[in-house]
Amino acid sequence: MDKLFYTTAEAMELLSVGKNTIMALCRSKFMDFPATQLQRKYLINAKLLDRWVDKVSEAGISINEYNKLKVKFCKYRLDLLL
Repeated sequence: MDKLFYTTAEAMELLSVGKNTIMALCRSKFMDFPATQLQRKYLINAKLLDRWVDKVSEAGISINEYNKLKVKFCKYRLDLLL
């Protein structure tokens, strides 16, 4: 039976990213990352993660680059608010 959810540790291994990157993705609303928070832990929907990876791949950038774009976007939005 296929898994319905991955832990952050499993997602880190699947995506080949570090803990800071996976946590930033989980907390981000901008990225449409398929994470759900249960108490203090995040679970990542397995089916939606596959779709999300396809979407990022179609954009032609790596996940780490995608995360950096999010940071730049958030800083830009913050500057607009100030």
